[in-house]
Amino acid sequence: MAATTRNTNDQIDRVLDHLYIGSVFSLSLENIKRANIKLIIDCTVEGNGKVFPGVEQIQIPIDDSFNVNIATFFDLCADAIDACQKRGGSTLIHCTAGISRSATFCIAYLMKYKRMRLRQAYNRLKSVRYVIRPNENFFEQLILYELTLFGSNTVSMIQSMFGRIPDVYGRNIYNFVPVFGQ
Repeated sequence: MAATTRNTNDQIDRVLDHLYIGSVFSLSLENIKRANIKLIIDCTVEGNGKVFPGVEQIQIPIDDSFNVNIATFFDLCADAIDACQKRGGSTLIHCTAGISRSATFCIAYLMKYKRMRLRQAYNRLKSVRYVIRPNENFFEQLILYELTLFGSNTVSMIQSMFGRIPDVYGRNIYNFVPVFGQ
């Protein structure tokens, strides 16, 4: 039961049966009900300001910037998603645009609980939400998280004309252009 429309900011994208990703604009009662959302992880500094009956919310007030230590929240988020699934509910992770912060947490969850390597987790998420692009700082932290979880890495940082980027971004020039707000 996918609640997704590609390139529509007010929809949510299903990563797994119990895990969805979206933007702050995707927080509608219709989306919450349709996907059986019981937990919302809000990765915005300002908070979403919405209350949904029967839905727990965790706010992780972080900026999408190059000096944020997002890794300190990887286990908190992954464990909360796992606990929600065990109770029969689904989780929606959102940030402002559903591109960087929320994608980073989805990838961390996939690595920890679904035992996906970083490259596999990134590709899985990219296949359902093609706009994802964790900033380079967040990706470096995911690389370290993968090393901690698995003892080796499947993704490395490479030098580009715009600075260091993860090799999964490839050589496509559009992947080198910074996302607004970074």
